[in-house]
Amino acid sequence: MQKDIDRMIDRHGDYLFRYAAFRINNQAMAQDLVQDTFLAALKSAPGYQGKSAIKTWLTSILKNKIIDYYRKTARRYEVVQSDVGEEDNNDFDASGRWRADRNPADWGEHPEQALNQKEFMRILYACLKLLTEKAAGVFMLREMEGLASAEICDRLGISSSNLWVLLYRARNRLRDCLNKNWFEKN
Repeated sequence: MQKDIDRMIDRHGDYLFRYAAFRINNQAMAQDLVQDTFLAALKSAPGYQGKSAIKTWLTSILKNKIIDYYRKTARRYEVVQSDVGEEDNNDFDASGRWRADRNPADWGEHPEQALNQKEFMRILYACLKLLTEKAAGVFMLREMEGLASAEICDRLGISSSNLWVLLYRARNRLRDCLNKNWFEKN
């Protein structure tokens, strides 16, 4: 049993740590979440049926740990919707997409190609650190994890208008930071 645990940690520990650290921007907390993931895996190991790879199963557990982390931190902050001025609400249409006349600067290449570039990821990670923990978390859950708005609101216990404000702020700050630190320099 101990050999199986050691092997699982050796094979998947680094991957899980990188996964968590990128999503929460806090290495100490990422380590804690990975440890919690392995503990949860050990507790639920008898229920593991082998329908998915162990790495996939562990990643799924970690995703839930990350969501729980953001749920707890979301309760620590209260966002007042009036912080966003009336003039700020003109960047996005009713569906939350950029209005054509307010699009970010032309970034040249396809965004998915840029995401694959190591340097871009370093800059994106640095820009995410400039966001509040809550805004970064909501952005990561929505844009990187692909969770639906309703699911994020439900899991974090926030209203849809609060989610919209957080995403609005995160997108704007990331746009400005990436324009300044990546796209204008390349």
